Amino acid sequence: MAPQGHRASPGFGTPGRDEHLRIGDRERDEAVELLQEHVADGRLTLSEFDERAAQAYASKTRGDLARLTADLPPLRRAAPAAPAPAAAKPMTAGTIARVLVPALLLLSLVGLVAGAGVPPLAPIIVGFVVLKLALRPRHGCRF
Repeated sequence: MAPQGHRASPGFGTPGRDEHLRIGDRERDEAVELLQEHVADGRLTLSEFDERAAQAYASKTRGDLARLTADLPPLRRAAPAAPAPAAAKPMTAGTIARVLVPALLLLSLVGLVAGAGVPPLAPIIVGFVVLKLALRPRHGCRF
C-alpha cells in the first residue's frame, strides 16, 4: 500500500477530503488504468502493480483509491489533438458546370476577340466532353 501523508493523484480526492465518498466500478477501472500508465513509465514494478490493482478493485471509497496513488506524481497528459479539418465536399455536376461553363465561354470570347484562330465553339465542345468524362459513373474504380 502507498505511504500515508503524500499528495494524491488528481481525480481520486485528497486524503482527508471527500475520502468517505463511495466509488463505483468506473472509478476503480480509472485507478487501475492510471496504475498501468505508471508501470509503463517505470514508476511501479509489475508486482507493485498487481498488489495495487487488487487493492483498487477492493476499494470502496475515494480515500482508498487516493492512498493507492498518493506516492505517484501526476501524469503528464498529452494535449488534446486539434480537431480534424472538415472533409471537403465532393464536386457535383452542378459545381463543375457553374465553374466550367463560364470559364469556357470567357475563353471562347477572348479567342474570338483576339482572333487567336481558335473557333469560338471549340473550347465549349472540349469543356462539355471533359465534363461528361468527369461525371461518368466509375464501376469498380476506387479513385
